[in-house]
Amino acid sequence: MINIKFLKSENRAVIYDDDIEIGECNILEILLKDKFASVEDLSQKLFVSPPTIRRDLAELTRRG
Repeated sequence: MINIKFLKSENRAVIYDDDIEIGECNILEILLKDKFASVEDLSQKLFVSPPTIRRDLAELTRRG
């Protein structure tokens, strides 16, 4: 289960889960904040390749 905690003092949400990878958490945090991001946007913001983003998104989708 993915846990989301809102840090009021920092005005942002933090996602944490023992079974989720850091990159996947970062993607979810961006999507929570921005509501939408393309693979290219995520790739640039997280400094990883588009195939890495696609793989992480596929894993997140698989988990539900």
